[in-house]
Amino acid sequence: MERSLARLVDGIRRFEERTVLANKEFYRHLADGQRPIAMVIACSDSRVDPQLFLQTQPGELFVMRNAGNIVPPYGLPGSSEAATIEFALQGLNIPHLIVCGHTHCGAMTRLMSDTPQQDLPAVTAWIGHAESVRRIVHSRMGSGDSPDHIQQAVQENVVQQLQHLRTHPTVAERLANQSVMLHGWVYEIETGHVLAYEPTSGAFVPFGGHLGCDPAI
Repeated sequence: MERSLARLVDGIRRFEERTVLANKEFYRHLADGQRPIAMVIACSDSRVDPQLFLQTQPGELFVMRNAGNIVPPYGLPGSSEAATIEFALQGLNIPHLIVCGHTHCGAMTRLMSDTPQQDLPAVTAWIGHAESVRRIVHSRMGSGDSPDHIQQAVQENVVQQLQHLRTHPTVAERLANQSVMLHGWVYEIETGHVLAYEPTSGAFVPFGGHLGCDPAI
């Protein structure tokens, strides 16, 4: 435990001595406010770092992370997700909302599991917001929790969370006046590639410059 903490403390020291000192004006400028170009709704998985694979600087991404990159439908009392989305649009006027899933997702693995699990009740309750994903995948592929089932769940979860986003009043308003675009992506941990959801075909395709967006998703 002490070794793990020492690793973090050493990281702070190196950041202050190398990064901040070499970019003093940049960090002073950040203190003036934030103007992110996109909001990314990503999983909390430690292997997924949107700022890394998007190669962005501090201040460019507004990131919300939770288990399974889930967006509960609007109406949940005191929802931190609803508050964060509302602030992103009303407070920061962010023009792009990106739901980003990833391969080998533990939340989707648990969602698709055929074995009842009682050891993580809060997690079980949380991924209940993705119950439609489990049912859709099973209707297409039959019951099961194979790697193929889980991969399909990862992709379908992105699609379903995009639909949940539309239930949020600020998102609906911005979609109506075309001041925001929704994007669905899947990050492949094993390759570093990003797949983009293509609304016209309903498929996830290699990025290759494709924006993977549609204001009417």
